[in-house]
Amino acid sequence: MRGLGPVLLLGTALALVFSSCSVKEDRSDCPCMLVLDIGEAGRDSLFFAVQDEPSEFRFSDTLSGSVFRVPLPRRRVDCCFVWGGDCSPSGVEIPFGEQCPPLWMDACSLVPEGERVDYEVVLHKSYCRMTIDLSSADEALSLMPSVRIYGNVCGYSFGGVPLAGPFSFDAAGRVCTVLLPRQMDSSLMMDISSGGVLRTFALGELLEADGYDWSAPDLDDVSLFVDYAVTTLTLRIQDYLPEAPQEVVV
Repeated sequence: MRGLGPVLLLGTALALVFSSCSVKEDRSDCPCMLVLDIGEAGRDSLFFAVQDEPSEFRFSDTLSGSVFRVPLPRRRVDCCFVWGGDCSPSGVEIPFGEQCPPLWMDACSLVPEGERVDYEVVLHKSYCRMTIDLSSADEALSLMPSVRIYGNVCGYSFGGVPLAGPFSFDAAGRVCTVLLPRQMDSSLMMDISSGGVLRTFALGELLEADGYDWSAPDLDDVSLFVDYAVTTLTLRIQDYLPEAPQEVVV
């Protein structure tokens, strides 16, 4: 991940939080113990980061197991949990030309005030698996078809907020897939090529017209069927059942 700010190591950060705290003194400045219920999310390495920008309190760690405890300062902090992908305390950046990794994420803001605060980590599916089916185009395409999907979200900043930046991914074959990050608008585009670009679709607008919800906690998967025989494109959204598939004349 490029452009990272200074990040305290977990052990150093915890030592700073615990310094100058005694049961004989005013405990208002003592840390609050954050107890994380990781559950199934902790079966593999789960990336965890905490930040408090005004006071520059920040650390990260990789968690495993089902329960994790960490002391926090008694002021508002933001927490982020990520499973999958190459993540850092600043977020997840998708290199240009690559697809989104299969990310599962959770985020919260906490104001620790007592001796202990509990939080249950619930990861949410933060990618859309799009399957593009060109199998009916055998006679219409002279070469093996390819698909390029491009847009304006290149990952996630801290807390799972879509990160603005160029995204592009090429996939080849009569049936192919691409993993997409959560979108901020309807600017997503798709080119279908075979010895040159044959069709360009305003994919984001088509998804929006068909009711796809990029703000849903868990993103649905999508299937696209391009039928050159009848010159239509059909969208099917997993778990979303419109009265009739979206058809677009090409």
